[in-house]
Amino acid sequence: MYDMDNTNNKTAVVDNQAAPIGTSNPVSLPQKEQTPISAKLTSEVSEIIEASEKEPVVPPEVRETGVEQVPDKLTLTDEHKALGIEHAGESTPVHTQLLGTVKLPMSEEEALKTIKTTSNTDSKHWLAVLIEKIYKIIKGLKAVS
Repeated sequence: MYDMDNTNNKTAVVDNQAAPIGTSNPVSLPQKEQTPISAKLTSEVSEIIEASEKEPVVPPEVRETGVEQVPDKLTLTDEHKALGIEHAGESTPVHTQLLGTVKLPMSEEEALKTIKTTSNTDSKHWLAVLIEKIYKIIKGLKAVS
């Protein structure tokens, strides 16, 4: 709201206090002699943060039932090793060779015949369309290699 009494000197009236328009009162000034926020947080956070991997505490009444704490890595006996059981290494090998040939439910000729003889609402029609698409992809792969 503007003070209408003085039209040459425009001032805004806020809470019955006049301040010139276009100037703003700073909320706070930066303090040069202040420790960085990160330094403050580091000291406060180190007091709050605890280790996430804590040793489980087994109460005595549970321990009486036979529950006990075991190490992370189980020890394998000679019997296990004789059976071929061993701890997993750093990486498990993945087979990248083909395990066998894939047999589609119908040949390409059967798929083309089914597409022509069935309606679009029949599920066999869409199976045939999918199989025909697979045959086209296979032909494209053979042409590239």
